[in-house]
Amino acid sequence: MDIFQFEKKEYLLIVDLYSKYPEVAQLRNMSSESVVNECKAVFARHGKPEKVYSDNGTNFVSREIRNFAKEWEFECTTSSAGYSQSNEFIERHVQTIKNLLQKSLKDNKDIYLTLLEYRNTPLDSNSPSPAQLSFNRRLRSMLPYTDKLLKPLIQKDIVIKAQNKQYIQKYYYDKQAKDLVPLQVGDRVLLQTDKRNWKPGVVRETMSRPRSYKVELESGSVLERNRRFLRKDSAVVVDKNRYNDISENNVDNEENVEIDDSVSSPTSEANVKVDKVITNDNSPNNVNAENIVVDHSNERNIVKSSPVSRPKRITKKPSYLNDYTM
Repeated sequence: MDIFQFEKKEYLLIVDLYSKYPEVAQLRNMSSESVVNECKAVFARHGKPEKVYSDNGTNFVSREIRNFAKEWEFECTTSSAGYSQSNEFIERHVQTIKNLLQKSLKDNKDIYLTLLEYRNTPLDSNSPSPAQLSFNRRLRSMLPYTDKLLKPLIQKDIVIKAQNKQYIQKYYYDKQAKDLVPLQVGDRVLLQTDKRNWKPGVVRETMSRPRSYKVELESGSVLERNRRFLRKDSAVVVDKNRYNDISENNVDNEENVEIDDSVSSPTSEANVKVDKVITNDNSPNNVNAENIVVDHSNERNIVKSSPVSRPKRITKKPSYLNDYTM
């Protein structure tokens, strides 16, 4: 189920997963109490469900909803936060119902008659209508009909056909889809807050729903996000205290080097004198050296060579220009 807005009014949409039968109810307000009352009316007509799937809206995760689910003995399951694709079934039906309402309003037709015809229309060429799947018969509508069409008819192999259709869709979707590497508790990650911004955090818990994790940000807040909005942070974390100790040691052990800058010509020899080299005593490759002289007098002279010009194209002056001085 989900809530959508149409013409500045809020509506609750409940769709049966098996029959695709939609129930639309206008809400008096956005409180959880109003949602519970409309759910009770729908469940009283069709029977209480085994599981109710919704998003993480405050209307669906409140204490009133939990108490209602406990009293009516059904399970509440929510989709991944901020990931509408995980709740695509109801999102698709929201768009369909809103389009129907928009067309009926534009043509100045009764909204409930429009819903009646939609419930009485087959889903596709191989599937019955939502009404047939729910009640095993068609509903009387404004379209012409015969008595035979209104007789109950038990639908066979509907579940198998629906599963085969889903398997085919899954097969073609998985051809281009790729599973992301699962995250572990303690992994440093970047969490996507919007299209361009990412915030660093640490994975604290793996949730029961697929590919969902609880991430603690640097600010201390804990958010639940789908794996799609998380990526591993490759930045190296440095301990500030250890970094300060290393910096002080490097300053104390700074090398003292004197260089003789007297050069007679660009191609003459260069003498480099090192008075003393001090290395870190704690280094495993400890070397002490004094009065080291490096002589580069035997270096080969550098010969200046003229720049090589690029090959030029040979051109021939036309004969009709012989009388002119170019």
